[in-house]
Amino acid sequence: MNFLNTDVYVWGSNRHHQLGDPSVGDDTVEAPTLNRTLNDKRVTRVACSAQCSYGLTESGTVYVWGVNNFGELGLGNTTPAFTPRSNKNFPDADKVVKIKAGQYSFFAITESGELYYCGLTGFPTPSYKPLPFSELFPDPYTRFHDVAFAVHYGVGLTTQFQLFTWGYFNDRQLQPTLHHFFVGKKTLQVCAVPQSTLPTNPNSGTTMFIALTDDGSVYVWSPVTNAMYTTTPTPIPSLPHIAKIQARSLENDHLLSLSERGDLYMFSLTKKKTQLVEGLSGKKMEHLAVGGTHCLAVDEVGACHVFGVDDVRPVIPDALHGKTVRHAAAGSRHFIVVVDDYQDTVPADTLADDLLRMVTSEKFSDMTIKVESSHLPAHKCILMARCPVLADPRTMIDDCSIKVFVQLLRYLYADKPQFELLSIFDLVQLLHMADRFHLTRLYHQTTRVIEATLKEENVFQALQWVHKRKLKEAKRICMEYILNHNIIAATSKDDVKGADPDLVVDVLQAQANKTILDELPRLAGEEPASTLRHDFTKLWEGSLLTDVTIRLHDVAEGIPAHKVILAARSNLFDTQLRDTTDVFQVPADIQCDRQSYRQFLRYLYCDALEFDLNHAVYMDGFDRYFMLSNARLQVTINYAVLRQLGHANCIPVLAAAAKLGKQDLKQVVIDMICRAWEHVVHLPELEDLPKNILVELMRAKADFLVKDDK
Repeated sequence: MNFLNTDVYVWGSNRHHQLGDPSVGDDTVEAPTLNRTLNDKRVTRVACSAQCSYGLTESGTVYVWGVNNFGELGLGNTTPAFTPRSNKNFPDADKVVKIKAGQYSFFAITESGELYYCGLTGFPTPSYKPLPFSELFPDPYTRFHDVAFAVHYGVGLTTQFQLFTWGYFNDRQLQPTLHHFFVGKKTLQVCAVPQSTLPTNPNSGTTMFIALTDDGSVYVWSPVTNAMYTTTPTPIPSLPHIAKIQARSLENDHLLSLSERGDLYMFSLTKKKTQLVEGLSGKKMEHLAVGGTHCLAVDEVGACHVFGVDDVRPVIPDALHGKTVRHAAAGSRHFIVVVDDYQDTVPADTLADDLLRMVTSEKFSDMTIKVESSHLPAHKCILMARCPVLADPRTMIDDCSIKVFVQLLRYLYADKPQFELLSIFDLVQLLHMADRFHLTRLYHQTTRVIEATLKEENVFQALQWVHKRKLKEAKRICMEYILNHNIIAATSKDDVKGADPDLVVDVLQAQANKTILDELPRLAGEEPASTLRHDFTKLWEGSLLTDVTIRLHDVAEGIPAHKVILAARSNLFDTQLRDTTDVFQVPADIQCDRQSYRQFLRYLYCDALEFDLNHAVYMDGFDRYFMLSNARLQVTINYAVLRQLGHANCIPVLAAAAKLGKQDLKQVVIDMICRAWEHVVHLPELEDLPKNILVELMRAKADFLVKDDK
């Protein structure tokens, strides 16, 4: 359990109120839209049936909405819910931790493994309230961790990896029965698909079962033998070693499966054909959802990819760009995703802008580079991290102006050259520098800028410059421009006079036969990604060229660091390191262990934002003390706390925050405890808190109750 706040986005058809927004009416919402009823509810999981939607909060509360013809909302009646309503029919003592939906049914699994069901769930009469499955099960002590249901038949997977099936159709009751085929196999996941998707008997109302075992095999079978599948599970041979599956829709007969190497496949149950989902290969998918005509795949960084069954081209909806999706579900005609609301509040990364302050700065510089007749100050550690050749004092810089070299330094320090300040001649110089020092990303960027800057009046001159410097990709670009714009390179033109005769011949021959251009290489591939963070991470990891040692109170071993990085990122370091020779003593009032302080330095070096709970507690308030550019670090620390803090560890963290004087963190933890009071109040650690903290906690809880009542 964590306390992270989330938003819920919905889109698709609202014909059955499954979007939970009465203002939409029966219309279809084309783009993901925020469901404001679920704001601040901390929804962590969602599920969809054909005409209903469900949400589960971090505290175990179940929200339901949509039509309710078979009691699938579990509210004790068949009255529809136009907006999300809290279902209070689950036992308070056993927290719901997982929810699943069938076509007209709903299932919930609790912490103890009890399975609750409501709606049309494979028994003679619908159940309008959640009922415990153990009352109908041969062994009432069996506990479940997964379940799937279509229209009339279901499959349950126990915590002991046993697989049971049950159902009811045409007055025939199939009691919960152990499937002996899977005895001895470790079944990891189950799915159920209505067989009405299959052409053999569209009104049969039966079901297709799908199971994934730990050896990566996927099996398909039916509770009733038909022309497509028998009651004996059959492996799907065309699927490689599979790690995750998902399938559940009346209109869509496709099974989504993710291989262990990260490839996503769609398998058609009717055509028995497998198709690779292009564009998502190699990405680790955390969640899969199958809708009527479209599917969702959420990758490990939370990007939500949407693609059609017929048009398999994954796209990220505009409304979800830059957001982290934590869970997703799909109904026949609608989708729901759970999104962290954290990204909207994080201040911008200032790593590059902070480092730009040190370009040509004499602060902490330990070398100079001669360019033309000037000596530019530089910092050897940065050059070693980004371009080791330039850190060598024997390296000579010729054929480059100061103006261009400063842009080269801006790239090395911050990956931010100002191309717009450079003429076409300057750009060719910069390209030459990138080629000389093997700066692949800068080479690619500059070549594209030259391509965009070419004009009729400068192209031939640019061609001469790139030809002289043997920049073949840029030469091809210039020659293609001349040919495509019908710019005749006649000897009578002034800009051709004095040109290299071989170059003039190349142009004339290319005009006569464009295939000659094939001898020149094209700019290959996409622009390489920035290595700035990677390069500075290596600098942080090692001790190369360090010029200051940081010493913590009561910690014997110091931490080597680089003054220029610390000063660029922190105004406190910038001020105090000027008077420091080789040791910086952290004041005693900054209580921090060595590993946590190392993680703080990692943030300064490369904007690394992954902190465990222990590091977050120590670093709380560092942004203000060290006078960082903004509150990005503090907001990230709060996020780490929200993600990792649960009812099992919140009391020790509160005690540590109080002891260390971390007032902001202490308040965050108190607010969280107030919101999850029922899970915390019985913890024995509560009795060990100091009296003043207990009093503060009681007052905060009283204020919370007053606000909640309002």
